[in-house]
Amino acid sequence: INILLRSLISGPFFAVNPPVDSTGNPIDLTTADLVNSTQYDVDESIFIRISDTDQDLDFLNPDTITINITTPSGDVEIIRLTETGPHTGVFAGHVPTGSGGVNNKDGILDVGLGSQVTINYTDPGDLSDTETATVQVGASSNTLGLFVTKSAGKNVVYLGDFLVYTVEVKENLGQTATNVNVFDYIPLGFRYKKGSATLNGAATSDPAISGDGRALRFIVGTLLPNASATITYVAEVAAGTKPGVATNYASAKGYGVYSNTAKASVTVRDPFWREYNTLVGQVLINECGGEAEDGSLDKDGLEGVRIYLEDGTYVVTDKQGMFHFEGITSDTHVVQLDMDTLPENYEIALCEENTAFAGRAYSQFVDLSGGALWKTDFHVRLKPRAVGDVRMELTSSYGDEVASYILPIKVGAVPLKDVRLTIIFPKEAGYREGSAYLDKDPLGDPQNMYSSLTFSLGDLEAEYEGEVRLDASIPKHGDSKELVTRATLTFNTPKKNNQRLPLLENIFRRIVEDEERVRKTYVLTTNFISGKAALHEQDMEAVRQLSEQLKDLKIDQLFAIGHTDSLPLSKDGEFNDNYELAEERARSVT
Repeated sequence: INILLRSLISGPFFAVNPPVDSTGNPIDLTTADLVNSTQYDVDESIFIRISDTDQDLDFLNPDTITINITTPSGDVEIIRLTETGPHTGVFAGHVPTGSGGVNNKDGILDVGLGSQVTINYTDPGDLSDTETATVQVGASSNTLGLFVTKSAGKNVVYLGDFLVYTVEVKENLGQTATNVNVFDYIPLGFRYKKGSATLNGAATSDPAISGDGRALRFIVGTLLPNASATITYVAEVAAGTKPGVATNYASAKGYGVYSNTAKASVTVRDPFWREYNTLVGQVLINECGGEAEDGSLDKDGLEGVRIYLEDGTYVVTDKQGMFHFEGITSDTHVVQLDMDTLPENYEIALCEENTAFAGRAYSQFVDLSGGALWKTDFHVRLKPRAVGDVRMELTSSYGDEVASYILPIKVGAVPLKDVRLTIIFPKEAGYREGSAYLDKDPLGDPQNMYSSLTFSLGDLEAEYEGEVRLDASIPKHGDSKELVTRATLTFNTPKKNNQRLPLLENIFRRIVEDEERVRKTYVLTTNFISGKAALHEQDMEAVRQLSEQLKDLKIDQLFAIGHTDSLPLSKDGEFNDNYELAEERARSVT
């Protein structure tokens, strides 16, 4: 069960240490049997279980609910309870109690003897559905016969140290308590030092000790009304004690009377600082120790990548892609690469399938121990280069001395940046201001350089399909001639800037009306090899025969028009596109 408390009303929740029983073993709230109680002692945890099937929203994962707890001293704690399992509708948690002063939302309820704790829960799905419970905390004059306090002589100890514990038991009902015994349970790895026990300052017999050396029973005897007894003893922090927080528990029992459970905690450290480790690593470019594009080994690192630990601590890789953390405790930790700090053209690479990565290349578990230097790396690689093409056509229509141009544009898998359309009109033509549109959006005024106009189309996304439309004024009167309009597209790609499409042409033929002309069309059937422009010998003979038919004619202009099929050309062929192939085939017969 993950029990969380909120540190501020609008702030994040933080985890509470799991509850433990009188022997220091963790309590599993998913299976623990809870007994209804309205009476708790100071320093004991209050266990809460709420059944609300309305909040069982996710049938596959445990849900959470939030409750408010208040005390007469003004302490307020906001607790998030977690469902005991998927689809149970039962939510459980706990909150520790203490008497160290009010500190709202610190994860510990501030209580005093005889104070009442109020627990409030409102179903977020039905605000009229509320529940309130109150419990008594601390002993009153008719509930708890003995009261125990516990303290340790040091806050921090090292392996091999000796630690003095003090236990005080007080009669609390104003009556004589007989057959009083104190039960003390010391942390794992600690050992009672024989002959060290005292009772009220005088040496006393050693306690009865359990087989594992952890449970001690001291004989106090009789306590007069409101009297107290103080026990001290020495415990050794023996070799093999695990560094960290070690908690000792004590309680008392007499004839017909009982006490609260008191505790004292100390921090155990290794004298050689073996509980603290250094973690180093590198974010390596190229996948899994292979060769880079230049043939070098995978040893180059990536600078500026943020690496996190599970507690939010982070570092940023240096120029060699290296990072390190110091003073990390011996334990299992999570090291994670912040994907948002990877450059756009890089992606994470999973080099090996193992449980440390849990299937995620950007996050891994590391087991640290022994105060040693540990190493863990991440691998990244350049994203595969996208391959795409760009296509544009130039079509036109003419009426009322206005030429209307349409330029369909189609972008492939690679996005384009800073796209520029350049139009070269014939000398007789003039651009009609305000007539240019990209799809439905008007284009700004073009840049005018000599006889060409350049329009900025901005950036075009991958798989874009659209068109540019614009008009030009072309007078219909004048010399008979071809009026050629040319267009090209210039753009940047992730790999290269200022790439350009082949120049497109669109031709108007102006014919003077008072000139008598006869236009004849001759069809020459040839058999070109696909993708080629060279004529076969039999096709050359057909050209010679056509030449014989034309030699006696007075020819003003001769146009040859080539054709191709619609199949795309090979990228390693001699022509860029079918337009260029058709043009070359036309030349081969002239």
